Amino acid sequence: MTVETITVDAFPALRARIVQDENWEPPYDDGGVPIIRLDRARWGDWNAEQVTDVTSYTLPAGIVEAAARWGGDVDTFTRYARIFHGVSRVETYGPNNYTDNIYVALDPADWRETVGASLEAIAAQDDLLGEFRAYLQGETYGIVVEARETWRNVDTDEEREDWGEVDACYGFYGDVDGYVTDRAREMIAEAGA
Repeated sequence: MTVETITVDAFPALRARIVQDENWEPPYDDGGVPIIRLDRARWGDWNAEQVTDVTSYTLPAGIVEAAARWGGDVDTFTRYARIFHGVSRVETYGPNNYTDNIYVALDPADWRETVGASLEAIAAQDDLLGEFRAYLQGETYGIVVEARETWRNVDTDEEREDWGEVDACYGFYGDVDGYVTDRAREMIAEAGA
């Protein structure tokens, strides 16, 4: 499904279609904050597991166990994480129209030390979940660059114009009006060079 079509005046025979990426995968950011997924188990208990698709850092088992113990009581879990693991910031997402789970992003002191992130850098981030939030919301896109082609029926000499794919790139997350549109313009320029 085309979300938006981008053109560049300097290359009138090219266009880029920003399309919904229907085969999206979680974004991978090896320096990204650890994320815990909480879901309801039978009988009202909570299951907790680290979302390992997004970073190679492994949370201490105590944090994941505490998340399962306190489940939806994020305030109690946050107090525990701050006291025993030096967490400075906790951000949650869900449950909502996109997911029944609760996702918890946090910055334990040993993670900050491992990746070299300062408390100031963490505080300055607008959204700890970032691209992962966009992934959960289905805001995943691809860019398809197309060139105008003229087709001629050799029997009737009838001509028809159409668009043919010359390049494509998928795996963009988030706001279409930001870096996705900028990258689409860059891809048109690269194809026209």
